[in-house]
Amino acid sequence: MAPVTTGLGEIYQYSIHPKKGYEDKYDATELRTIQDWIIKRQLLGTPGVAEVSGFGGFVKQYEIAIEPDRLASQNINISDIFTALEKNNQNTGGAYIDKGPNAYFIRSEGLVKNIEEIKKIVVKNEAGVPILLRDVAEVRFGNGPRYGAATRNGEGETVTGVVMMLKGANSSEVITNVKAKVAEIESSLPEGVEIEPFLDRKKLVDGAISTVSTNLIEGALIVIFVLILFLETCVAGLWSLP
Repeated sequence: MAPVTTGLGEIYQYSIHPKKGYEDKYDATELRTIQDWIIKRQLLGTPGVAEVSGFGGFVKQYEIAIEPDRLASQNINISDIFTALEKNNQNTGGAYIDKGPNAYFIRSEGLVKNIEEIKKIVVKNEAGVPILLRDVAEVRFGNGPRYGAATRNGEGETVTGVVMMLKGANSSEVITNVKAKVAEIESSLPEGVEIEPFLDRKKLVDGAISTVSTNLIEGALIVIFVLILFLETCVAGLWSLP
């Protein structure tokens, strides 16, 4: 299978940063979360877009810092922690209830929503007493390892996004669709956050077309001017013949 985009697929780049007066409200982690969970997910549905990549900031994660001494005292190993987390963070489908012309499907939602719910996950039952995750580990927010950062105008760290175009798509049409989608996304952003584009390949394409058109017109005028001079010279030479 061939790749869905190429090295020339970068058609639109933008930065996400707080507006003036909101600098202290959003840090690098919050900005990256907005990029990955609000902006990216909506842009991916735009016709002609293959991928949206984010750079900079910190990728928000839930971290479980295990206390080895507590694990040993409770006779619990790391695999027990993994099993407990897996079993307590998944949705389960059930059967259905046939009620006249309607059928009601049964589903159990078991996805954890916050740190407090993770802390209350039961790892083991000891003589009827539940041992919770918070009893053997510290649950907190963290971030994944990152391999770079992004800055804006020398004013500190920010987050950027790159829109990749599908191979063979019309870049002008895709950028137009992306701009319309970005305008729509801006209304759903948290207060004080804005999207600022800094690379738009449509400007490059339009500039190249304008340059080519200008050169063609100027070249055509020069050729016409030279032909007129040449014809005038020829006509003058014919009149001067005896």
